Amino acid sequence: MGEGQAADTGMHERCNRDEPHGPPGAVWLKYVNLLKEGCDAFDLDQTRVRIELGDFQLRAQGTTVVHGEIDLNGCTNIVDIATGGKVAAVPGHEEEVGVVISVDTVRNSAGLDASVELPQVLETMHETEKEVFFGLLKGSTTEKLGPRYPATH
Repeated sequence: MGEGQAADTGMHERCNRDEPHGPPGAVWLKYVNLLKEGCDAFDLDQTRVRIELGDFQLRAQGTTVVHGEIDLNGCTNIVDIATGGKVAAVPGHEEEVGVVISVDTVRNSAGLDASVELPQVLETMHETEKEVFFGLLKGSTTEKLGPRYPATH
């Protein structure tokens, strides 16, 4: 993988209805990305995520995991960030290490007429998922990755 690239984990925007681990009657999108733009696999400076544990210093090479939920545009966005994460972007290839950002975007689909409404619901979810993901990145990281979708935060 060249400079300025993020690993595609093969789960990029997978859409499921009634995800086995998600709420029943929900539409679910998943986006997972491996960031390698920092000085090492534990560098959160490439993101807009800051962690402080009182006056204590975190280990420089220690794994840090953040989990949170963001309500936006009628969707619940479940965000997981892990430093020192290992991902095999392609089965059978060597694992790569970096900061893993996972965004699961969930929307209740109860009463949804899938044949009529699903395309618009998926578009709203996709735009929301992008807004959350790029909102977690520093502008300089977004520029290095060269995405087609600008961050809105």
